[in-house]
Amino acid sequence: MYGGFSGPAVPTWFATRSGEDIVIQDVEGLGSLPLEGLDHGWLLCWYGKSSFFFGATRSAAETVYGWDGVRIWNSSVYPADCPFLVLFSEAPASLKAEKMGGLSVDPGSGICRVLILPLLGELMPKTDETEKWSAGLPKDIVERCDWWAAHVDRIPEHVQETYAFDPQTDTITLSEKFTLEAFRKGNRTAAPLPPAVATAYLTGFPAIFSKKPEDPQLFTAVGDYLAVPDVDRTRSASRASEST
Repeated sequence: MYGGFSGPAVPTWFATRSGEDIVIQDVEGLGSLPLEGLDHGWLLCWYGKSSFFFGATRSAAETVYGWDGVRIWNSSVYPADCPFLVLFSEAPASLKAEKMGGLSVDPGSGICRVLILPLLGELMPKTDETEKWSAGLPKDIVERCDWWAAHVDRIPEHVQETYAFDPQTDTITLSEKFTLEAFRKGNRTAAPLPPAVATAYLTGFPAIFSKKPEDPQLFTAVGDYLAVPDVDRTRSASRASEST
């Protein structure tokens, strides 16, 4: 993992849960991280001040052409971090940081599958902020890590969408049925809503769901991420007159 990046191949900081405690180590102390709970837990990786990423407070499309546009764009750029959450199907035997080869995972005698996702999605925090995490992860960051670790026993692989309109009730219904793939031992999962529906709902659109979705605070390029826990299908309904 992390091999081939144009900047430092290995993150600077690592954190995992050990019972009620959150254990944080820098790259030099990676070998002392507790690994036995990673078959149902999580590993968070970030760079802090060593990050080679950059974020911007505005998009290039918001600026104007010419030298003034370049000045405005440059003033919006800041040193950014991109925390990655790593989830394992089985607890690895060891983790090793290789200077130019990234993070090496020894699965031991079995097969260890890995899921990697940017914990905050498109949101890239400032390095000044994530550097402070080395002294203790913020509560909301721990909650996000715990949420993902608790909902990936089975993960969505395919989805089938159906749409229906009832003129008698002026209701549009969107139904989604997921095919799930086993990732870990257990049956917990989460069925995501379409990002456009999630964003509309979070901004006040009056949608009704078959079961209340949860918000792990993941921001994608196409909308917000909401998911309904422990189901393989979702159903959302809204009045057509309110959709225009």
